[in-house]
Amino acid sequence: MRLTPLTLSCSWLLSSACSNPVYLMHEEYLLENAEEHYIGGSCQEVSDGLTSGTGVGGEGPNYALTMVGSDDSVTVVVTGQSGDTLEERTYDRHFLSSGDSDSFVVRHDGVEFLRLKLWGGLTCEPPRDPG
Repeated sequence: MRLTPLTLSCSWLLSSACSNPVYLMHEEYLLENAEEHYIGGSCQEVSDGLTSGTGVGGEGPNYALTMVGSDDSVTVVVTGQSGDTLEERTYDRHFLSSGDSDSFVVRHDGVEFLRLKLWGGLTCEPPRDPG
């Protein structure tokens, strides 16, 4: 199976000067034949108006990962090719500032195809190179 990762445009608004910024980091892993393949990640400052996304197209399941932020939280939504919601999670400021992580597997038509790892922090941790 050959998948082609693509990155969609991002739009960031700065957090208000009165509050300390928080960041959401994520890593994406494709699951294939009982193996995980790291395909990328990101670091985003969470703010009101945050909208960003990634996705994969090609052979295999197509999906989009969208992040929509507010001043106090960010909602992460994974949608399938037809626009159906496969997974949705919301992370509040407490989670984002704690450094805790969340990891979950996304299924489509009963098949596990994607694992996401997300964590928050007070500083940005740039993503590692998928190569």
